[in-house]
Amino acid sequence: IIASVTVTDFDGDSAFGGAQIGGAIQFHDDGPSLTAVANGGVVVALDETQAASTAAAIDTGAIVKGEDPDVGGAGAITSGTSSGALVNVTTLFGADGPAASSATVYQLSVTNAVSGLTVTDGSAITLQTLASGVVVGVVQTGTFTGQAAFALSIDPATGKVTVEQYLSLHHSDTGNPDDTVALAGNSLAVKVTVTDGDGDTASASADVSGQITFDDDGPSVTAVAATGVTVSLDETAT
Repeated sequence: IIASVTVTDFDGDSAFGGAQIGGAIQFHDDGPSLTAVANGGVVVALDETQAASTAAAIDTGAIVKGEDPDVGGAGAITSGTSSGALVNVTTLFGADGPAASSATVYQLSVTNAVSGLTVTDGSAITLQTLASGVVVGVVQTGTFTGQAAFALSIDPATGKVTVEQYLSLHHSDTGNPDDTVALAGNSLAVKVTVTDGDGDTASASADVSGQITFDDDGPSVTAVAATGVTVSLDETAT
């Protein structure tokens, strides 16, 4: 684009000039933006109190799932899926609108490998992200070294999180047979990425560590008087 200018003086003389102004005409994109905030009302709460293990569904790749010796069967001793996304997302796609597909994608993000959890014998568990996006809690020492104590997956479209537990965890409150432990703060986040109609992206994350919990399975006992078993004393002595 060329802008031309003609000037004329009082007695009619004129002059002409022009300049290329194409670079001065700009169209700024309106990329997407978003915020992600943890939704504390949505959790995955597992309870070790189960009669037997059930078939596991999460693929932990080369990491072998632990088999708890105190729970019958094979697979997960307990599992659960959140009722919805663990984060609330507010998105502005701008003038380009959302992408035709995968406009909003959820993924798990390990922000600190130290889970804060141990298996029952006290061996520490660290968090490891697989290429598939699955997060695995891997035992570091002891009988189950290198095995999965639990695993987490996320539905990229809905943000629902599924957790499977394979080994019992240590719960420190000896006065409460049903106490709860959770992932250490700022160890696990949900990352949300949005894409607009011409491919621009934006991402935001929120810590969800406290929304993944594991309830204890304390011991229980019943005592019933045995029939036919007595202690009989006789004062007749010599």
